[in-house]
Amino acid sequence: MTGTILSALKRKSREAILCLLPGLAGLLFMAVPAEASSAQAPAAQSWSAVLGGHDASPAFLIAVDKHEQKVFAYERHSPMRLAAAFPCTTGQETGDKLVNGDLKTPEGVYFVESHITSGLNYTLYGKEAYPLNYPNPVDRLRRKTGYGIWLHGKGVPLTPLDTRGCVGMNNQDIASLGEKIQRGQPVTIAERIERMEELSAGRAADFAALEKLVPAWAEAWENRSSVLFEFYDAQAYSLAQKQPFEAFRAHKEQVFRAVSWINNEISDLQILEGPGYWVTWFNQKYAASNLKTSGTRRLYWQKDAQGQLRIVGMEWLPGLASPVLLASSGTSGGLPAGGGEPAAEATEQADPPGQSGALPLAPAAQTFAEARPGRVEAAPEIPEERIRQFLDDWREAWFKADLEAYAGFYASGATQSGLGLQQMLAAKGKLWAQAKPLEIVFDSIEITRTGPGIKVTIFQSYTGSKGYTDRGLKTLLLEAAEGSLLIVREDWKPSRK
Repeated sequence: MTGTILSALKRKSREAILCLLPGLAGLLFMAVPAEASSAQAPAAQSWSAVLGGHDASPAFLIAVDKHEQKVFAYERHSPMRLAAAFPCTTGQETGDKLVNGDLKTPEGVYFVESHITSGLNYTLYGKEAYPLNYPNPVDRLRRKTGYGIWLHGKGVPLTPLDTRGCVGMNNQDIASLGEKIQRGQPVTIAERIERMEELSAGRAADFAALEKLVPAWAEAWENRSSVLFEFYDAQAYSLAQKQPFEAFRAHKEQVFRAVSWINNEISDLQILEGPGYWVTWFNQKYAASNLKTSGTRRLYWQKDAQGQLRIVGMEWLPGLASPVLLASSGTSGGLPAGGGEPAAEATEQADPPGQSGALPLAPAAQTFAEARPGRVEAAPEIPEERIRQFLDDWREAWFKADLEAYAGFYASGATQSGLGLQQMLAAKGKLWAQAKPLEIVFDSIEITRTGPGIKVTIFQSYTGSKGYTDRGLKTLLLEAAEGSLLIVREDWKPSRK
């Protein structure tokens, strides 16, 4: 089969590849009834996730049953087994979340983005919280709105159906569960979680098919082949990613022409099914003649009108190694069964009184030496497209108010408008706990090399979720080391216009 796929890649024939992979109808979870939805159609109001076992299923899975008001922890030991169950509370209204403020908990496959242990309102969130990546690309494709969906603790006794959309747990239960949670942990949320002792032959074949699709996609990328673009649903991808597919294609084609070789290594492929879509994610090591990077890649798939699975959305998390499939080796530790403790109302993030995403004005950095005294060697040659991708990734972490990801873009001794890194992160954390960015627009980006560093100036427009707006000049000094970029100084000068 592998040889046939490679031959198809060389012929650049979409049909030759995709015809080998029929019937991609389901993986670990399936909607009940199992019907393929159109790319942009919202899922049914109530989704049941059916749990089975497969080598590509996650080693550790958190599953939220909204009907039972339970959080289940499953470990894969051929087959999956229930490791623990905890009481929880979800949204005050039933059904899948569709719009901001509808008091519903979303249904689908989500991932833990960070771990918050300070600055929380104890009554609402208890001692800790795990933000999830709602809305994910398929949620955006379906034009769902809202944000700030967390798995978090509670400071008063649990009351069923008590939150504004989050999943709340007793403090000691989430602390116990948290011993197993890493960034990137998958969390499935459904109206009901049902279990199947083993996958049917048809669903096992579906798993096997998708296990071939993902490597074929990676192979097309490595070969710098136009076949790569046939894996995507262009219209759906444009909506989910908020980027025209043609712009994505043009960028990739430019890279293909610019580099002399690409090595695209993927490992630890994992698969889950959501309501009307599938998620595959894996560790990726990318190397080319001009760049080396690694991280976690997520691909979101839906069936097109011809019944073929196509990529409709994508997420890239540089530097993140997805949780390894430890449970398959039989080495995972058990979890306690879970009990009860205080809980309270959880909420989607409320916007604070008008506050900017920018910090107070400080003199703009003019030279790299001001930020990195003693550093005199020339910076490694970093392509401009790599710098612009770094800026896009940084803006995405900022837009998501993902403090952990955001912090990863800064050097240890970085300053932001006169504040040290820890001061800056503490200020951002408090701000984002109340209000998140609504829109961040970069314009007139200028990149200049300053010996050992890189200076970037950006005309920036910012809008907060409470309606606060500002515009001005953002100046960044970047340090390039070992093929990566980090911000060492950031300054802001508001526009007077």
